[in-house]
Amino acid sequence: KGTEEIALFVPNGLAIDNSGHIYVSDSKNGFIRKFNLNGVFLNKWGTFGPGKEQFNWPTGLDIDDANRIYIVDNANHCLKVYDLEKIGIEVELNLFTGWNLVSIPIQIEDTSVQSIFKPIEGLYTAVWKYDSTLKRWYRFIAGSTGNDLNNINPGEGFWIRMNSDAILKLKGGEITNADIQLKLGWNLVGCNSLLPKTLNTALNSIKDEYVSLWKYDNKTGWKWDIENKI
Repeated sequence: KGTEEIALFVPNGLAIDNSGHIYVSDSKNGFIRKFNLNGVFLNKWGTFGPGKEQFNWPTGLDIDDANRIYIVDNANHCLKVYDLEKIGIEVELNLFTGWNLVSIPIQIEDTSVQSIFKPIEGLYTAVWKYDSTLKRWYRFIAGSTGNDLNNINPGEGFWIRMNSDAILKLKGGEITNADIQLKLGWNLVGCNSLLPKTLNTALNSIKDEYVSLWKYDNKTGWKWDIENKI
C-alpha cells in the first residue's frame, strides 16, 4: 500500500514476460509496474485517464508468447494491448546550473552525444568524458567544430556544464550486464542501476582492490572514501 516509487496501492493483476520480468497492475495509482525476479523495481508506465497510455483502475494482466501484454482497463471499460519491446524504461536525470557528474543507467539505442542531449539543446555548454585506457579526456563543446567526444555509453561517467537547471529525459532498455570494466589508475564511471546503492553493495566485488573513491554533487560538492574505508 502507498504512493512511493516502489509502493503498490491495491495491486491486482500479475504477469511474467519471456525474460522473467514481473508486471503488476497498481490499480489505485493507475500504473503498470515492472520488477525483476529479485523484486527490484525497474519501471512504471501509464497515468490516470482515458487516453492511449492511460489507465483507470487497471486490473487483470496477461502476456502472450510474442511478448505482448494485455491489460484490463477496468473503469475505462476496455482491453489494451502493448508490445513490451517498445515500452522500454524512462529515466530522468536532474541537471543543475554549473557542473554535473552523472551517468546513464539504461541501455539507449542511439549513444551519440547529439542524440542524447538533443532534449536539452541550448541549455548546456560542454560535456567531458575520461578514457581510462588511453588516459585522456574527450570533449564536446556546444557550437564548436573541434569536438572529439562522439558517444557516451551506459556505465561511463561524464561531466556536463549547464546554463540552467533542466531535466534530461531518456528512454531505453534495462542493462542486462551491469559489470563495469575498471583500469589501473583513475576511472570515471557511474552505477548501472536504476536504484540507489550503498557503497558496501556497489563496491563489494572490489572492496580490497581500490585506493579511493570520489563523488561530486552539484549542491554539496565533493565527497570521498579514502583508503577503502566505507
